[in-house]
Amino acid sequence: MKSLFATGALILAGCVSAAGTAQAAETDCAADVAYAASVLGKAATERAGAALSAMTPVEENGRCILRDVSLPLTEGMVSYTIEADEVVWTAQWGEGGREIAPQKLVLEMTGARNIPMFEGMPESIYQMRLMGERNPGSLHLDYELDPERKQLALNRLEIDMGGGTRMRTAARLEAFDLPALLAEPAQMDRVAQIRLHELDVKIENGGFFESMSAVWIAFLYPAYGDTPESAVETAKQMLTRQAEELPDQLVDQESRKALASIIASVPHPAGLMHVNVSSAKGISTLDFAPLATLGPVTLEALLSYMEGVKITVRHDDVPSCVCESRW
Repeated sequence: MKSLFATGALILAGCVSAAGTAQAAETDCAADVAYAASVLGKAATERAGAALSAMTPVEENGRCILRDVSLPLTEGMVSYTIEADEVVWTAQWGEGGREIAPQKLVLEMTGARNIPMFEGMPESIYQMRLMGERNPGSLHLDYELDPERKQLALNRLEIDMGGGTRMRTAARLEAFDLPALLAEPAQMDRVAQIRLHELDVKIENGGFFESMSAVWIAFLYPAYGDTPESAVETAKQMLTRQAEELPDQLVDQESRKALASIIASVPHPAGLMHVNVSSAKGISTLDFAPLATLGPVTLEALLSYMEGVKITVRHDDVPSCVCESRW
């Protein structure tokens, strides 16, 4: 699924660079797709770039739309096809017209599927396509960028992986230096100055956490137990104690209870998990640079550099359902 959304980002990259050569008020959907195809051809395969280049976008009410998207890709020894019912985007550019990125962008991909291509196994390909059609994914990106003030408002980044797993993120950043971030290599001294003022994350697990267990269990087993099961339980007890010890200036009592509820639900976290991090002065990696000289980082040492930071946690532990009002 991550490759699926990376494809959406490549199409977005096409919007970014192609429209930079046009006037701000113009909509040139074909140029967007042509550039995205060239990027995809270099980043993935020429076959994928050619497939995207052959697709014809339409412009409807100022929106660019690609329908029935199908891109053949290869990752290592695995071949697969990215499919989507629609990719829709709108972009607003600055007066100069030649911007690194749109100052405002809304991009949406719907009906997205990742279909593995098993050579000589048409039945398996058919099965995977049916499963993808049953649980399609989607992506929605909405942001506003002020390059002069170096501010980024990520209004919404929502990823629905299908099967009940979805994530929604919003953020507000200052000292956001996009040219430094995109430079090759990235100018880390300037990237480190980016300050996070607010981060809001909502997650609903429909099996993704379990599917990634081979990754996260490596951090727990055998360090915390003789079996994966005992390691998970020991880690849960430790995290619960740490949550109870978090200071009042960082979290309130309701947040402690919510954290404990989320931890208790592992390894099958259910319901809606909501975390909000806010700071009036902002949080930067530079703030924590002195910790690098102190050896192993403790929770107490970390908290000493988080003055003014507030973390709010909420957990609606009702299992996944059609409850858009809580989302």
